[in-house]
Amino acid sequence: MAQYDGDLLLRRVMSSIRTEDQSSNLQGLLEAFFTGYNIEHLKLLLRNPVVARHAAWLASELGTLVAPVVRDVLPLLHDPDKNARFFALDSVLVCQEMLNGEELLLAVRLIDDAESAVRWKVTTRLLPGLSRAMLELASKSGTIDPYYRGLSLLIREPIREEVERDLESTVPSSRRFAMAALLRDRNRLGGLLEKAAASDDPEIAEYANEAKTAAAD
Repeated sequence: MAQYDGDLLLRRVMSSIRTEDQSSNLQGLLEAFFTGYNIEHLKLLLRNPVVARHAAWLASELGTLVAPVVRDVLPLLHDPDKNARFFALDSVLVCQEMLNGEELLLAVRLIDDAESAVRWKVTTRLLPGLSRAMLELASKSGTIDPYYRGLSLLIREPIREEVERDLESTVPSSRRFAMAALLRDRNRLGGLLEKAAASDDPEIAEYANEAKTAAAD
């Protein structure tokens, strides 16, 4: 039954126009995947630019179940739809150990994405959530990458003064990498949250205040 429902819902999502409300179809298709519908069918959505945002959302909700098709999610990191990029980052995070350094760098580079929500996801979720081994892998693949220094900051145990200085850098990505370092190592660097919360950069202040609120809950 799940197989039949999955095929039917997949066709509905594939044949509907982008602006149509897809919530019931998508929720049903998600349940079909969870109950045994072959994950390979998700490729049909992942490779269709018209439904990219829906495909990325499904991949995000499926968590590690998306692992067999995670490389089909990666092109969505460059999709014109900000929602597709936003949700694709979740699959990178949960399937990080399946990816190589170049593939991880595709996600890291979105720290300078044009959309604030995507920058938030990279700074406060992806970079704090990648293991040191995965950060090192990305770093080795990007020794001439403009984000190599930021990755290096996250790999080693940065001193407080270094993170504090980068929080005030004139380079936006350096401020975000410093914020990610702070979130990765709150036990040692948590005292900098107050400084970050008072940053002249409204994004850094937002990230820090969000972290403070979460810690208080």
